[in-house]
Amino acid sequence: MTDPSPEAIVPDPFEGTSLRAIRRLGAGGTGEVFVVEHRELGRCFAAKLLRAPLAAVPHIVDRLRLEGQTLARLNHPNVVAIQGFDTTPDGRPYLVIELLAGQSLTETLRTGGALPVRLALKYGKELLSGLAAAHEIGVVHRDVKPDNVFLAQSPHRSAPELKLIDFGIARVLPDAPVEAPQPLVVPTATGAVVGTPRFLSPEGALGLRVDERADIYGAALVIYAMLTGRGPFDHVESEEAVLGAHLNETPAPPSEHALEPVPAELDALLLRALSKDPNGRFGSAREFKAELEKVDALLASPAGWLETTAYHLREPDIPELVTPASLTAGDSEPRLSRRAVATIVLLSAIALIASLIVVVSIGSRMRGH
Repeated sequence: MTDPSPEAIVPDPFEGTSLRAIRRLGAGGTGEVFVVEHRELGRCFAAKLLRAPLAAVPHIVDRLRLEGQTLARLNHPNVVAIQGFDTTPDGRPYLVIELLAGQSLTETLRTGGALPVRLALKYGKELLSGLAAAHEIGVVHRDVKPDNVFLAQSPHRSAPELKLIDFGIARVLPDAPVEAPQPLVVPTATGAVVGTPRFLSPEGALGLRVDERADIYGAALVIYAMLTGRGPFDHVESEEAVLGAHLNETPAPPSEHALEPVPAELDALLLRALSKDPNGRFGSAREFKAELEKVDALLASPAGWLETTAYHLREPDIPELVTPASLTAGDSEPRLSRRAVATIVLLSAIALIASLIVVVSIGSRMRGH
């Protein structure tokens, strides 16, 4: 999502609306994404437009409605923001969302390779923060992958901010709170595999109903990719083999593939989040994020730093070196008390005598030889 081109698209699919198409950003199985300009406001947005043949398919239209309602209810800094929902004169529904500057995580990894550990932790925490917000309104994303993670640049920030995008196959949980979007009129059939094979949870690969823990598995795969530049099962190619790996193969810890050292604590967290059994993963995205924060704090500590505990000790019976009376309003340095001076002189004299004794002793031994 970069700056729009000045040339308009002809024919304009948004003709008759408040928007004018500037250029096409991309396309998927159900729709196309355009850079659009609001005719009156002169401001640019991104618009996700349903393909014309699918505008008459109720459950496809319903999915776009669910995506729009989900984004409207989230309003979270790590989730792309929605600006509107409407229909073209020829009956094609579309979403209007914020236009982001930057690139997807997929593009970032393709051009630059794996990210530094601290940066991967930053983006991992932002991803889990956005997912936690979705889960708290009863929505599971179901397609967490680098393509749906956008690193948005802003002139107000020194580093890009992660934005979770594309809730096109999201699911509303049965026990969702009252503020949740309205569920799909026709839910996904049990046994249907929904999502991208390389980023499916084991339960998703089996076509089972999924909950928040499937997104936690997907988030762990994304963080793994950020640390290593690859997925844990990139050595298998066919879709069937990938699904089988999710179900049966234990992933190698990311430290085995990363160029930069990965802390053992981070290895352990990701392997836990990648558990085949959903019950073996973190109970929530917020819990996963909190554990990443602990690792980040550990890495931010100075080398050799140790946490210390304060103990109440009996005051030692030693001379006072600095007294309150020795500090005056005009002094820039503390003054030593008379008792302290006397103590220092005495200790110096003892040290001098001891040194003379050693010298005399050595001289006597040399004369004896």
